[in-house]
Amino acid sequence: MSTTTQLTQDLLAGVPEGRRVQYVRDWLKDFDKEVSAKREMIAQFRQWLEQLSDESITRSYQQHYNPTYLNLSSVFGEELPFEKIHSLTIDCIKTKLWDECEFFFRLSELLDSIKSVRNEKEFTTDQSLLRLKGWDSGLLRSLLSHGKGLIICSFRFGAIRYVPIELALLGFPILQVVNKPAFEAMQAAFASLSAHGDDKTSFPTEGPKLRLLKTV
Repeated sequence: MSTTTQLTQDLLAGVPEGRRVQYVRDWLKDFDKEVSAKREMIAQFRQWLEQLSDESITRSYQQHYNPTYLNLSSVFGEELPFEKIHSLTIDCIKTKLWDECEFFFRLSELLDSIKSVRNEKEFTTDQSLLRLKGWDSGLLRSLLSHGKGLIICSFRFGAIRYVPIELALLGFPILQVVNKPAFEAMQAAFASLSAHGDDKTSFPTEGPKLRLLKTV
């Protein structure tokens, strides 16, 4: 057994199965932790999540299983058998749990990239920093040129989490309305930048473009 393998196993050792998702999520939200350590954590978490049994999901995540199953049944109930709807429900829940944790890991990587440069002029929007494809900055500027702003509405799970961050990286001031846990996580992210020496206020003319994102 390699040293790396031993380390990743130790990161979740002793954490009850039903509390592991929350434990990992909170661990990744600590933006003072080294990204290298978070890379170990997210790898171990993904391995555990992929191996998590259907029985464990239905036992520990009923608050997700029941509404997801009912929603899928209402759409596919006449086309798919019970077993297939159950399988889709499990896949949806695992994807949701993964998306939440992966987002905070990717945010940590982004913050680490910002902290590694000496000034804003050195920090350009590297395409590798963007998780989503197909951005049309010209179209966005055209819509905003009417002077009435732009409202984007979506569910708060999945890839939507990257939209406000990437719009800020592209240079667009963003006001993001989220629930309390998401707000607290973003405040912690900005606090880690401030601790690194960036004390710019929201919507700055200088400083990391991520500061164009204001979360309320």
